Amino acid sequence: MMAIVFGAYFLLRNWNGDVTLLIAVGGVAVAGVLVYRVYQSRVERTRADKIERADVASLKEQVERMLAETANRILDVEGRPGLVVSPKAGDHFHKAVSKFVSVDEAFGTATSTYQLRALVSQLDEALWRLEAAEAVVNGQDVPPRPEATQPSRTQPPSASSSSMTSLSRDAVTKWVDGGSDGSHRRRRRSC
Repeated sequence: MMAIVFGAYFLLRNWNGDVTLLIAVGGVAVAGVLVYRVYQSRVERTRADKIERADVASLKEQVERMLAETANRILDVEGRPGLVVSPKAGDHFHKAVSKFVSVDEAFGTATSTYQLRALVSQLDEALWRLEAAEAVVNGQDVPPRPEATQPSRTQPPSASSSSMTSLSRDAVTKWVDGGSDGSHRRRRRSC
């Protein structure tokens, strides 16, 4: 930038009235500014892409952990004897399983932080519904719904049956405890 200022000062000091030289210097100055702006925008875009990739990787790990936790909680709650007796507990349970299955199906195609944050929010709601089902079975008050998982629209009630469908059972078994170390692992599909 200083070079442009010194160049302009030198030209004006030695200018003999020739417009061609003035236009050429102005064109070089404008081209220099444009090249600098393009360079800066590329640097910003590259930095934003790196941050986005890091955020996506972090969110994917979080969703995987939450899927494993939710799958284990589903299996724990499913075995409760009072789940069949209470329609309210059964309704919470089935909505949680439904959310879990939809998140499991959407997880493979989620590529942006927006999509992954939506999946985290849905898993939070599924975990809350499992806690609510356990509370109803135990005769306790339903815990308050977390702020981030308030539903934006009403959903139709699901059928109240105490067992999971085979589709949801398959989704849950992909995420349960795996390996001798007890860590949660998703069984990867081969390409």
